[in-house]
Amino acid sequence: MLHHVHPATRRKFLCTAATTICALAALTGGVAAQTMKAPKGPVEIATGSGPGGTPDVIFRNAIKIMAEQKIVDIPVVVQNRTGGAHANAYNYVLGKRGDENLLLVLASPVFTTPIMQGTPSVIEQTVPIAGFIQSELVFMVQPNSPFRTMQDFVEAAKKEPRRLRVAGAQAGGTDHLATAQVEKAAGVRLTYVLYDSGSAALASFLGGNVEATFGTLE
Repeated sequence: MLHHVHPATRRKFLCTAATTICALAALTGGVAAQTMKAPKGPVEIATGSGPGGTPDVIFRNAIKIMAEQKIVDIPVVVQNRTGGAHANAYNYVLGKRGDENLLLVLASPVFTTPIMQGTPSVIEQTVPIAGFIQSELVFMVQPNSPFRTMQDFVEAAKKEPRRLRVAGAQAGGTDHLATAQVEKAAGVRLTYVLYDSGSAALASFLGGNVEATFGTLE
């Protein structure tokens, strides 16, 4: 189904494709997990996404609401620790085992990237606190794109395999898997252009460097 939006938004939705899950986890271990208490602050929420990425936006808004509603009375900040397909953020947190003032945002790549890369999952080394939010994922093209429907996009991809480019984040992440699902379902070959974060991929898309990308509806 095609959803039209005003050109000022610089994007147009072609179809819902998948979902993205953000979770919150605190690193601790063994006995510490049984005796963990409320943090005294300041609290850092580490995220592997860049500024403007989905986890970054969600948790900055959450912090703003918590402060306005006086849900918390200690400083809470989001720190963007990008690079290595979220690995920089993971390694930073894993290096501070037992720190009760440090939280880690876990997006869907935490499950998929280790499978793709054959690396250990950070899930096994952290203590999950809560599944935080689930958001729809949409496939987007530019407002001046010749593609008015998903069928238009698919037909063009069939005529010229790999010509159409889709910007996305790390290998094995949500964008990558969603692109693969489109390819499999439509029987086409696209070129997946990998960026270090979803926000970088979106910036490239908005700059007209690729034909399509995925985005969330948060």
